[in-house]
Amino acid sequence: MKAKYKVIITVDKQRYEFETIIERSDRTTPEELNAALAPEGQRHLESLGDDASFGTRGGFTNIEYQYLGPA
Repeated sequence: MKAKYKVIITVDKQRYEFETIIERSDRTTPEELNAALAPEGQRHLESLGDDASFGTRGGFTNIEYQYLGPA
């Protein structure tokens, strides 16, 4: 099923929020959600031109998400 998420990523103490839709199952683990949402966070940073933060993995230091419902 497709699900809508609010994603919050942190880059050098600055937070960015955005919403995205991903494909997931009812039994998706937190690790699988992180694996699906991390590339979305990277794409969001690249769209803002803020993807070259030093000392980070993939441009951000933290990722949080909130399920908003089916899409």
